[in-house]
Amino acid sequence: MRLVCEAFQRKKSRLRLVVPSYHMRRGHPWLAARELWDEILHMREPATMRDFLNRHNDEILYVESGTPTVLQDLDTPDDYLKHKPR
Repeated sequence: MRLVCEAFQRKKSRLRLVVPSYHMRRGHPWLAARELWDEILHMREPATMRDFLNRHNDEILYVESGTPTVLQDLDTPDDYLKHKPR
């Protein structure tokens, strides 16, 4: 998370998204500039966040994380507990 936030603070002006990656695979969590939030909030099924990222692919700054944990998608409290560091 720290890598993503730091990269966002020093990003180039046209790059409105920062996405962690591991071996060239998109990870989580990613960060979107405020001006993209309305587009995200107004998405309707069957559109997905993957569709959103693909639409804005030329605006993404990828940050290599060096760890596969960014590939884990934690959507529920149970997901978090399952992957929580001990």
